[in-house]
Amino acid sequence: MFDSTTLITFLVASVAIIIAPGPAQALVLTRTLGEGKAAGAMTAIGLNVGTLAHAFAAALGLSAILATSAAALDVIYELILVLAAGALRVRVLGSRRFAKWRQRVTGAALIGLGVRLALAQRK
Repeated sequence: MFDSTTLITFLVASVAIIIAPGPAQALVLTRTLGEGKAAGAMTAIGLNVGTLAHAFAAALGLSAILATSAAALDVIYELILVLAAGALRVRVLGSRRFAKWRQRVTGAALIGLGVRLALAQRK
């Protein structure tokens, strides 16, 4: 076993690393402040699901297989590229839909402003 000073030192270092903010906490904080609690919570859930998937893969020995097999690593890279392309496609389609919506809302607001100005000039 470990002696008590080594174990205590390890535990203190582990807690310090866990508490220290990193890019994941910055992402959650940014999404929470910018888009609300629901977006922050979904980001946190997504990060934790990713961490669990990574831990599960490591527990099954996938990390060791990927470290020793170039072919397996290439398959994983291809899968990641396909998933990233799909995510980019969804992002682009969502941006286009938002742009069309924004044009309609802006157009309606400008028409409403024009009607107000016309009515104000009549008086």
